Amino acid sequence: MLCATAPHLGQGAAQAMEDAPLEQLMQAFMQRRYERSKPIFEASLQVGEWEQHPTPGADPAGPMARMVEVFARPI
Repeated sequence: MLCATAPHLGQGAAQAMEDAPLEQLMQAFMQRRYERSKPIFEASLQVGEWEQHPTPGADPAGPMARMVEVFARPI
């Protein structure tokens, strides 16, 4: 059975958000996100380049494996 949260619990969450040092939290989040997203971005650019300009000896499986590796890491 699904129920809505009690009003006092919802208010506590809202207050916690208001009280949090949001700018610092967002900076920390973006630093973690950037480091996690960068290899995925770079691999996607490389695979796209190889698809547009076939290159002898290209290894699309390599960048794809690195992307899967990143996805598998805990956040």
